[in-house]
Amino acid sequence: GDMAFMQKAQKRIMNLVEQAKIVILATHDWGAARAFCSRGIVFEKGRIIFDGEIENAIEAYRINLEKQQDA
Repeated sequence: GDMAFMQKAQKRIMNLVEQAKIVILATHDWGAARAFCSRGIVFEKGRIIFDGEIENAIEAYRINLEKQQDA
């Protein structure tokens, strides 16, 4: 996407995070998840398959994605 737009969006998200107690960010962008989140929830077919620290959530997501590609 447009770099200026992305920077503006990231700044807006950071402002929301700083002002709020809870922000829900639905993304497949691991960099954004690392930047804005301390906790992650991974879903598969509408069910929670992982809930915990963001780095562990990213790893659970990655492993689940690999399993789907191998199937």
